[in-house]
Amino acid sequence: MESYPAKADLLKFDMRWESFYEANGKYKNIFVRKRNTVTYQSENLIPTKLDQRSPVLLVFGNPASQSVVYRMCFAFENELREHRIWSVFRKTGWLKFFSDERIWTDSWQARNKQRKKEFFDLEYESPFRLGITVALSLPSPSSEKIWGGVAGVKRLFGQKAFRIIEAFEKMRLNNIARNFLKNSSHGCVITFQRDAYEFLRSSDSPQYSLKLAKAIGLIGCVSNGLEAVPLVGLPPTRYANANNFGNLLVSIKEKILLDTI
Repeated sequence: MESYPAKADLLKFDMRWESFYEANGKYKNIFVRKRNTVTYQSENLIPTKLDQRSPVLLVFGNPASQSVVYRMCFAFENELREHRIWSVFRKTGWLKFFSDERIWTDSWQARNKQRKKEFFDLEYESPFRLGITVALSLPSPSSEKIWGGVAGVKRLFGQKAFRIIEAFEKMRLNNIARNFLKNSSHGCVITFQRDAYEFLRSSDSPQYSLKLAKAIGLIGCVSNGLEAVPLVGLPPTRYANANNFGNLLVSIKEKILLDTI
C-alpha cells in the first residue's frame, strides 16, 4: 500500500527522513532506503522454549537503535551503563539473570550477548516465562529530542501514513501474543506504553489512561480471540526510577501469581 500517493507529501517525508537518519548517528546501518522503500532491522525477545512457568508478554514502545545494533533489548552501552528497567525487574523479583551474580571483566558487548542467551534459554530467576516485544518495530534514537521513541516514529511518517503502519503493527503484535500465550491458560500481557496497550486491548476494555496506569487501574483483555488473557497497562519506562513503579510491578506480580488479575 502506497503511503504517500501525493508527490508533495513524499517530498516532505524525504526531508524528515534525512533528519531522522542523521539523528541515528553511528547506528545508521540498521536502515536501508532504496528509492521509496525503507528496510530496517528490529529487535524483540520471544523464546520458543517452554517450561512450567506461566507466560507473561512484556510490550514496550519501540526499540532503541543501539539495542538493535547490539542485538539485545535495553542493551548495555559504553562503560557498562545498565538500562534502568533491568535494575527494577531485578529488585522487584520479576527477572534476575544468572550471570548477574558474576564479577564481570568482559566487555559490555559480551554481557549483552550472555543476557540474550540466558533469556532465550529461560535461564533466569523469575516466577514467569517472559517474552519481550514492541508496539512499533521501527527503531529510533532513545534520547533524541525530535526523533526519539514512538513519538519520533509518528513524527517521521506523519498521521496519514502512520495509520497504514499502525494496522500492520497491530496484526504483528496480536500474532506474537497469540503464539507466545497459546500453550497456557494462565498467561498475561503487560504493556508499558500507550500504543502498546491500545493496539492489543479488546473493544470493551478501558481506553488508555496514564492516571489509571499509575494506579494499577488499567486492566482489560487482549483482543482478537485472546479475550480471556488479561491486559495490563503500566506507565512507560521513563517512570522506572520512581518508587511507585517498582510497587506497581510487585503488585501486578502478586495478582498474576494469585490468579486475581
